[in-house]
Amino acid sequence: MTEKPPTVEQPLVRDDLTVEGRTALIVPVDAGPVVDRWRLATDPTAPGVPPHVTVLVPFLQLDRVDDTVTDWLDRLCAGIVPPEVTFDQVRSFPTAVWLRPRESEFFAGLTGQIVAKWPDHPPYGGLHAEVIPHLTVAHDASLLDDVRADLAPELPLQRQIEAIHLFAFTGGRWADVHRFPFAGC
Repeated sequence: MTEKPPTVEQPLVRDDLTVEGRTALIVPVDAGPVVDRWRLATDPTAPGVPPHVTVLVPFLQLDRVDDTVTDWLDRLCAGIVPPEVTFDQVRSFPTAVWLRPRESEFFAGLTGQIVAKWPDHPPYGGLHAEVIPHLTVAHDASLLDDVRADLAPELPLQRQIEAIHLFAFTGGRWADVHRFPFAGC
């Protein structure tokens, strides 16, 4: 039996994610029953955001997201048949524990297409030379062994994805403001 996740006393995520009007493009993944006990205990933004793979953050400021932007994203997603996604490994970054999607190229391709349209908005503000698609489980890399042991019986975790969602930080919380469904979804 693994230990109970720690309670967060101070945010363990980058402060720039909670700027009024900040947006993110994410692909929600129906993995809450598997990962939420860790997410909710280690990420103060988790209650407003479902488990997901990030496509692009930061995206345009919310006041710059107009019909032209949403129409382009609707057309992009409508032309993409989504794969069933398999999360097969628990890995870590220096500050987080995450699940690896076997279909990393699919997510990287989405990011690449959107960045090609809005090149002034690189993933993570250009902080990382390589963008690694992932589903964050815990914002505390010291929990790697505990998370790995806890999730081992659940892996591989297969899920069908349906859409990119535009989330915005507004009114002190993250909110889902637009859904861009993939083909057939």
